[in-house]
Amino acid sequence: MQALWEQASCNQLAVPYKYQKVAALIVHWAKYLDEDLDCESESKELHDLFEKRFKFKSTILKLDSNRDPQRQLRRGLDTLVLDHDGPCRNNLLIVYYSGHGLAEPSKGLYITGKENYNPDKSAPGHGYSPHASWNEAEAILQDSSADVLTIIDSCSAGSIWKDAATKDRSWEVLAASNRWDPTAAPGPHSFTRALIDSLTARLDAHPDQLFSVFQLHDDIMKRRNDERSVFRTRHGLNQRYIKLAKLDVRSSHHDEEDLPAYTREAAFMTLRLSFGNRSHLPDEQLKNLARGISRAAAEAELGINKIDLVEFREIEGWCRLSSVVKLCSAVRKAQRLWRGRAARSELKRQRDEEVEEVVDDAGDGFGGVDDEAELSRLHVKRVRTDSKLLPRDGMMTRVGIEPPSPSPSMGSD
Repeated sequence: MQALWEQASCNQLAVPYKYQKVAALIVHWAKYLDEDLDCESESKELHDLFEKRFKFKSTILKLDSNRDPQRQLRRGLDTLVLDHDGPCRNNLLIVYYSGHGLAEPSKGLYITGKENYNPDKSAPGHGYSPHASWNEAEAILQDSSADVLTIIDSCSAGSIWKDAATKDRSWEVLAASNRWDPTAAPGPHSFTRALIDSLTARLDAHPDQLFSVFQLHDDIMKRRNDERSVFRTRHGLNQRYIKLAKLDVRSSHHDEEDLPAYTREAAFMTLRLSFGNRSHLPDEQLKNLARGISRAAAEAELGINKIDLVEFREIEGWCRLSSVVKLCSAVRKAQRLWRGRAARSELKRQRDEEVEEVVDDAGDGFGGVDDEAELSRLHVKRVRTDSKLLPRDGMMTRVGIEPPSPSPSMGSD
């Protein structure tokens, strides 16, 4: 819903609806440390997809044991932020890791070059221990201004959970597993394989259409038939979500100073639209609403450069209340129909009784008339004096009004 709104409103305001600069850092271990998994091939495929089809800037970082892996990881993230940080909404940083991972109580996620590696033990032989603290290294990202998307394909990937402070920027995480869960190794059932296939399918179907990371995660789960992967936001109360799309060629090849002006907001206004009789907006109606509000904002000439859809929330209990109202309405309608039918039945019964009494009275008054034709004639001409269906003359007599006498001119012909 947010993606549709953003695309429609930004087009109406004539401002970019996509990120203008996206940079990715692809992290995995050197092959001699990663022989049991071989994450390099899938990592390279994701790197190519980002660079060649999405037009993102992408860099591969291979961690080894010749230098301190913790410093290598920290330096890679420092360089990413230094070269590509910028205003949120305009800049997005993507950090991806594939390899072994383990959860350390109170320390978060440790990435390792070997399965079942114990980071508390020193490395045998020469070189550095093939492990690094992810939570420690990503501290640099907490100080950046850009939106951040972290993607972790490892066991215990969910152990990086630690919400950042509420900021204007958005930070989201895609994790292949929860805190203590394993995940599939590289291959047809891996998280990265499903990620690549889902990104490719979205791009093939709608090359210029935005899609949220939440939608991407939903695609991944459907492909894997595995509910252990997790999507989570880390930006506190900020309800602006990251949307992905292929960058425009101009955006991916121009320096930041050449990009359209899209800076931090100086102020914002919160409005609330109240819908009285619906709990869902079809896509076309949502886009029409976005265009209409954006058109009015542009005509106000107040320098409004973005209108965000924060949320569309159904009031709790509205559907149940609506069902009760509909049920009560149906009951009242049924009652009206029943009363109408009952009244008509009663009226018919009274008419039938009156006719029977008239026929009986006629037979008694004429000494037992057996002629059916005569009875029929009497039936038509005689009506009970207490009937509600008296003819006009009988009714006038009953209320004390005599019909007028014939005038001299009447019957002269």
